[in-house]
Amino acid sequence: MVRLAYLLFVTLLILPAIILFIIKADVVIEYIVDDEKSFAAFELRLFEKITVFKIKLPLNKLEKIIKQLDVDLKVRVSALTVHLLMIRILKLNFWLLKHAQVKKFSWKTTLGLSNPAATGIFSGFLSITMYMILRAFIEKSKGVINPPEIKVFPNFWDNCLYTHLYCILTIPMGYIITAAVKMVFLVIFCLVFKKNEGVDLHGRSSH
Repeated sequence: MVRLAYLLFVTLLILPAIILFIIKADVVIEYIVDDEKSFAAFELRLFEKITVFKIKLPLNKLEKIIKQLDVDLKVRVSALTVHLLMIRILKLNFWLLKHAQVKKFSWKTTLGLSNPAATGIFSGFLSITMYMILRAFIEKSKGVINPPEIKVFPNFWDNCLYTHLYCILTIPMGYIITAAVKMVFLVIFCLVFKKNEGVDLHGRSSH
């Protein structure tokens, strides 16, 4: 009877975790820069249609929030600790990307300079750069589900730079939750245990 209860407890404990790593969520990232609307958006979807979380911010407001966070963090902890925290968060995002499949990737840019010849040259250079970024992005992931799309449109009449990035990543919910928990603990560890200390996030003194 005790053994049966133990097996039942273990099953109830492990089964939800297994289910979380089976269920996949769509992470939708959108970034637009143009004269009429410039914003960044993030959305988490389950079963392609159910929106679990969504945030959309104008770029100027997003820049203000990032600057304010940077100031607030540097008041509480050393600049070195903030820098190391950003590196750890970036590594955590790359770890999450390793478990993601690129479901959709579309990046379209319009470039216009005062000189038509310069517009053509820089449009070609920009196109190569965008393809290199895409290649590095896909190599870090588990691969693509649908072919990615990259386009550069030269504008020979006006000075302009418009860009629209739309990306959908498919990631098991278990990895998303794991990454979120790790990120929260990283920030708490930074703020609580490294306050005003020149210490890195591995506990070694910088002096």
